[in-house]
Amino acid sequence: MTAQQKLSVFTKFTTLWIFLAMAVRVGLGLFVPGVADVIGSPSVSNVSIPIAVGLIWMMYPPLARVRY
Repeated sequence: MTAQQKLSVFTKFTTLWIFLAMAVRVGLGLFVPGVADVIGSPSVSNVSIPIAVGLIWMMYPPLARVRY
């Protein structure tokens, strides 16, 4: 088996999922203008909670020394 065959569908198309998520977010911002205020509203000392959670989620594998 080659490395390409071992990858899951999600892993193979990670770039596509990222672009789709960005397109959905831009679409929500255009068609539902209040969504940005709702997403950005939960904050503590000018730190957005959704952004903080996302950053911690992204940084967990390197901090936990996950081997890929």
